[in-house]
Amino acid sequence: MSSMVRHEWRPRTILRILPLMVVLSVVGLGQNQPESPVFKRYKAPDEIPLLKYNDPTYQIWQAFLTARKANAGDPLAQHELGIRYLSGLGVERDTVKAAYWIEKAAEQNLLPAKFNYAILKYQGWGTPWDPFEAYRNFLYCAERNVLEAQFAVALAHVENLVVPEDWQKGYEWLKKASDAGFKPATNAMPMFEQRLAAQKSPRAPDSLVTQPLVISLQADGGMDTLASVQEKSLLKNAILQADPELRKSLGLSRMIDSTAAIDSVTLTSIRRSANVGSPEALTLLGRLYQEGIIVGQDNILAAAYYLRGFRMDSQRAGKLLWEMGQSQDFISRVKMSAEAGDSVAQFVWAGLFTMGMDASLLGAKAYITKQQAAHLLRKAADRRFVPAMIELALWYYGGRWIAADAQQATAYLQEAAAAGSREAEIRLATLEVREEPGRQQMDTLLVILSRGKEDGSLLAEVALGFVFETGLGVPKSFSSAGRIYRSAWGRGSQDAYRALRRMHDEIRPSDGQFAMHD
Repeated sequence: MSSMVRHEWRPRTILRILPLMVVLSVVGLGQNQPESPVFKRYKAPDEIPLLKYNDPTYQIWQAFLTARKANAGDPLAQHELGIRYLSGLGVERDTVKAAYWIEKAAEQNLLPAKFNYAILKYQGWGTPWDPFEAYRNFLYCAERNVLEAQFAVALAHVENLVVPEDWQKGYEWLKKASDAGFKPATNAMPMFEQRLAAQKSPRAPDSLVTQPLVISLQADGGMDTLASVQEKSLLKNAILQADPELRKSLGLSRMIDSTAAIDSVTLTSIRRSANVGSPEALTLLGRLYQEGIIVGQDNILAAAYYLRGFRMDSQRAGKLLWEMGQSQDFISRVKMSAEAGDSVAQFVWAGLFTMGMDASLLGAKAYITKQQAAHLLRKAADRRFVPAMIELALWYYGGRWIAADAQQATAYLQEAAAAGSREAEIRLATLEVREEPGRQQMDTLLVILSRGKEDGSLLAEVALGFVFETGLGVPKSFSSAGRIYRSAWGRGSQDAYRALRRMHDEIRPSDGQFAMHD
């Protein structure tokens, strides 16, 4: 398989669970949480009941009593006061004060405080972002059988960001949490087991292209029995079962209940999201055209969507396109249509060349040189086929198959943007951001990127992470940049992962446990 589709899999989707742990630990404190020793062992002091009364005056009085005990050094009261500042119970919400008091309790080794302080450091809420200090606190809790912390430590061992990648060690921590009944750990076990098994296989790199299709078009993710299922109901159920972040990436964030209709308006929203460069929307559209769900079946158009999704770091799109390219009959149809002047087929034919499908192209008598591939793209671009313009721009910027020419690349992007491509507009904005524009220009760029991110653009999301990382037009914030980069990494962006690694390396402690091997 071409090296272009050999992307190493990491549990990016699982990482989205970590921010949710603050909900379990902060909102749920004082309540019985049977899956975690944190909640079994912690109980708010009887004389300071957090949720006993709703009367504001009573809560203010209780907050005063809590503060008095906290100032006297009582770790339970310190932690309780920190929770109050997080929730605004009896005091004005203040994450800085919350972090201060929770840290005070953590310094006295109060287990719930250690865990919550780890979350605050991990997110950079009310305290400087420091994933290494977060790890130390997570590890302390994990060693004392806090299941959520064991899960967090397991993930840290496979991210290759805080500590060196070690799937075996991560698996051992995950298994501890799973054996104790922590459901997220149990759900993650098959992924870890698959990775460990793949490490022992001589074809491990090829077997790691395991990123799931953005939304399952069938309960089991398969496509073999689609003909027996009503198409609209199938798509509707798949979207409704998707999480809010995925619906947002597909341009369907307002579709939140079962009354939503799957019709041309819905497809228009998905197409709009694809137009800004949503890898999820592009991959979904490719699947719809490949299988003929709601839209007419068109394998060449499906391949074009897959190619665009792959350019946006969708491993699934790359794998599906690769599988299509193994069919000599498909390649022959692409060649015939391209030679007949079909711009989409010309774009796809050039794309199959970039994927390194030499054997398949040769077998179908469709092998082309890089000069011929560039000629195909130019012919498609001359017919105003926007994806071909953007692809040519990428070629000119990268200088891999044609001589690098940044001016020519920019010209193609500008032409695509003028033709209505928001993806091209966003690509231009991301380039301009890195040139440190003036304040007025930066304000305009921020509007383009913010709107793009809201509509599902992965490029815009990564660019906004860079904006917060560098403080261009916004207050510099590693915590905000880290959250944005993690979201983009969760969607498959390798640029976001590299940015996260760069941010970690900038503040990496000298401790041996944090020394990286690569």
